[in-house]
Amino acid sequence: PVPDPRFPNARQAWVAEEETLLLDGLDGVPNDDIGKHLFWLSEKLGRTPFSVAFQIAAIRELQDGWEEQFREISDIIRLSGLSISDYLKQNGTGHNA
Repeated sequence: PVPDPRFPNARQAWVAEEETLLLDGLDGVPNDDIGKHLFWLSEKLGRTPFSVAFQIAAIRELQDGWEEQFREISDIIRLSGLSISDYLKQNGTGHNA
């Protein structure tokens, strides 16, 4: 499949620099507030929100299935053809982002 220019790193293995960006970006952020930062981090990393949520869940050792709340919105954004920020401007989210 042709890579989606909005998510150029999708289907690529995560590298240490990305994990460092996630850790730094979420430093001091309580688990309950991660969703407020997730979409920005997704755009910055060139990955889907679900992919970033999955990685955060692993790094933070969050409750099993925590990332599932971002699967549907991730698919909707991907199918919309919009960038993450454009989608959020037009539609908002159910995650108070």
